[in-house]
Amino acid sequence: MGLDISFHRGKKTDNPDEVNNEIAYMRKHNWLLPFFHYYDNCTMKEISKAEIEIFIVNAEKILNTPKEERQNVAEAFLPTKNGFFFGDTAYDEDYFNCLENDINQFKSILESTDFNTENIWMYCWW
Repeated sequence: MGLDISFHRGKKTDNPDEVNNEIAYMRKHNWLLPFFHYYDNCTMKEISKAEIEIFIVNAEKILNTPKEERQNVAEAFLPTKNGFFFGDTAYDEDYFNCLENDINQFKSILESTDFNTENIWMYCWW
């Protein structure tokens, strides 16, 4: 068991409970929960284009900070979240590598989504 996070794309008219077009998957990236204000296990939560853009800015800010200062910046902008199934909360190389992966996946989502006609949904289970 663990924290599984998936992002889905659907037409604005779609019922979020019926959206099953998975476009990104992240495992144990627990900092996504507080950032996107995700609280209820196994529910769909709509994510805006602006939220994704802000996440990318924050993650890039962290990665562009000198290594000796990264933890403080990470704690301020994308803090980890404790939880039995949520995985590691250390601000280590794994955290920073995962942020790079997140940036790439979110940039791909931004490039491939027509936010005039489509929504992005976040779904987590733990």
